[in-house]
Amino acid sequence: MKIPHRDLEEMRVNPTGYLSRVARGGTEVRRRSVFRNWQLAIYEYHKRRDVIVAQAYFRNLCTRFVQTPAMLRRLEEHESAVADYATEFEGLGRAVVRTAIRVSLDLGNGMELGGEVGRLDIVAQGGYAAYLITHQTPSWDTQLRMPLLQLCFARSLGVSPTDVVVGLYSYEDGRHFDRRFPLREVEAAEREARTLARRLATARAQFGRVAT
Repeated sequence: MKIPHRDLEEMRVNPTGYLSRVARGGTEVRRRSVFRNWQLAIYEYHKRRDVIVAQAYFRNLCTRFVQTPAMLRRLEEHESAVADYATEFEGLGRAVVRTAIRVSLDLGNGMELGGEVGRLDIVAQGGYAAYLITHQTPSWDTQLRMPLLQLCFARSLGVSPTDVVVGLYSYEDGRHFDRRFPLREVEAAEREARTLARRLATARAQFGRVAT
């Protein structure tokens, strides 16, 4: 079973409730949101290194939305935020390795942490930095997924977890936040995640018996 890293806190609090929600909505098809189109425009910016092209790409993606005055204002805000992002990124002086990276971390018991990470950079001073491209996320650095993503990238890159910084670009704040978790916290996060995976596997088995 693949667990999106964005769902890890929900699973952490209530594994059975999480399984129940997934079972109810597991086949739901979600339409692409304005924010998702903005994320895709950010990836286009990194591909083309051209803000104007990325903004045009965003507008093209959003043509299906009903053009009410409120929606037009929202689209203009997101379009402007493409330029804000580019300005903030250029200030970092980083080289981008990849964008829209699909991650995978085996947690045991048939459970796998997965999902998308927006960007991986090479840091001039040495090492790497991985960022989610997301809305404002209060207390982001207390979330279990962050040290796990640090571990995930360390393993895929063949480096120590201490050679990787993890964080996010917040749309709401218009800036990057990041942290390098010490090795003991990364190891503790992996132990907790594996314990959660065992709990989820047990709950899944019980849930399956009840469902049948």
